[in-house]
Amino acid sequence: MFATLSLLALGGGTAIVPQMHSEAVRHYHWLTDQQFVDLYAITNVVPGPSSMIVCAIGYAGAGVPGALVATVAMFLPSSLLTYFAAAAWNKFRETATHKILEDALAPVAVGLMIAAGLVLARAADHDMPLAMVTTLVTMLVAFTRVNLLIIMAGAGLIGLVLG
Repeated sequence: MFATLSLLALGGGTAIVPQMHSEAVRHYHWLTDQQFVDLYAITNVVPGPSSMIVCAIGYAGAGVPGALVATVAMFLPSSLLTYFAAAAWNKFRETATHKILEDALAPVAVGLMIAAGLVLARAADHDMPLAMVTTLVTMLVAFTRVNLLIIMAGAGLIGLVLG
């Protein structure tokens, strides 16, 4: 599952969150909605790539061996593909096809990241107050320059009070 998702992660790990959620929660039942959201939040706070959630999902599914297999499966295929694609990409940098592909893939990546946000919001927001917190945080991030750490701390405190 993670090897396949690795090759579909256009725009980064966030782009495959909806499919990862579907597989880990709905198909394999390794995690609940809440566990997935919690793991996603935790793995995005710690240093490293956001797709490190796969390590935590692998651990939930099969312990330490699952974590190792999931992590290698997530990073090895895309790393090999990137290595070989970069050589071709640089070789054709000045062509019209290069520009067309670059322009076409940007909105795809943005759309995948928006889909990830919607999946996480649906999994985390079980009532109206939590949905309002999600909406408020989204607006603050989109339309202000408030430091993200301050927003996260404020949202965490509100969630603690409401939870």
